[in-house]
Amino acid sequence: MKLLKVIMTNGTIETQPVSEEYAYLGGRGLTSIMINAEVPPGCDPLGPENKLIFASGPLSGTSVPCASRMAVTGKSPLTGAVGMALSGGHFPVELKFAGYDALIIEGKSEKPVYVWIKDGAVKFRSAKKLWGMKTLDTQQIIKNDLKDQNVRIACIGPAGENQIKIASIINEWRAIGRKGLGAVMGSKNLKAIAVRGNGRITGQVCHVMDIMPTVLEAAGVEYPGTYEGRRIDPPDGKSMMPILRGQMRRGHDALFWKYSHGCAVRQEEWKLVRMDKKPWELYDMRADPIELVDLSNKYPQRVAQLSDLWEKWHATASDKKSKRK
Repeated sequence: MKLLKVIMTNGTIETQPVSEEYAYLGGRGLTSIMINAEVPPGCDPLGPENKLIFASGPLSGTSVPCASRMAVTGKSPLTGAVGMALSGGHFPVELKFAGYDALIIEGKSEKPVYVWIKDGAVKFRSAKKLWGMKTLDTQQIIKNDLKDQNVRIACIGPAGENQIKIASIINEWRAIGRKGLGAVMGSKNLKAIAVRGNGRITGQVCHVMDIMPTVLEAAGVEYPGTYEGRRIDPPDGKSMMPILRGQMRRGHDALFWKYSHGCAVRQEEWKLVRMDKKPWELYDMRADPIELVDLSNKYPQRVAQLSDLWEKWHATASDKKSKRK
């Protein structure tokens, strides 16, 4: 894990590894530790001693659903205590792909600037023409200036610039909206943080059910076999700790879903999906991760093989459910 420290006062940066004891933290856990270590309790929330800390969640950039999250923390100008806000979208993953798990902004720039982070390289760029602009306009102009519409941006608008104590930080359409952290960003003359990364965390496929075994292994505890005299089925997931250590793990042979209006199965790069009682649709997740091109007519044998797998799983799962009753 790597931390980027941006020192606004003199326009310099520092990079350092995150301490080994915090290696499996991210998001609010990591920012809470950092603000306790980095920010003097008695500092002015809108002064240069206060720091603004961004940290992606530990699973951001993996294939775990809904894992692209981050926490932003600083001393709140609204409450005078620790202020934390959460957000999602592309920014947390892009920060990881650019090579950083966390970002600390400290000091104050003499003039309005934005920070441009690309694949580990960091530059300070003038934000003179952006100052006074609203957030969506700011994001579009930065993307145009950088000639890349896939740049991910967290920025402030006029409220943050004027250090209004309820100001938000906006990334895409999402608001880092609690505790007035946009005012902290404005107090540093920082209009925006733009990020682009071509790295990759892992291509190994994970699932939400893998979270419980991962937490158990990280904590060094075993899942109980019984509760109040009743047998408990073990978790179906597999620990992601090998992935977090940078290793390969043996994943699931196949993954299955059933929800109110549909069902799905995934095996290696293939995903078979059906909504309500409509025909099955087939997608190549490596070539088409957002599921735009249905290949079911092109590969009918694959559809038959995966649908048969799903039917067998569903029969087994239904049998387990009835036995629990």
